[in-house]
Amino acid sequence: MQNHLSTYTDSELLALAHSDASLCDAVFSEVYDRHSKRMYAYALRVTGRGDDANLII
Repeated sequence: MQNHLSTYTDSELLALAHSDASLCDAVFSEVYDRHSKRMYAYALRVTGRGDDANLII
């Protein structure tokens, strides 16, 4: 199912997780994979430290 989740929008993934709790981990992983690089880049800009940015995300 994990590969199939890449075809959903974030909003659709949220709805899917709400409708089927057994998919929450897979949905979280998909959303994290999509956004973690941008979240890290933002955290790095704010903190100026890679270690701190890693802790934030």
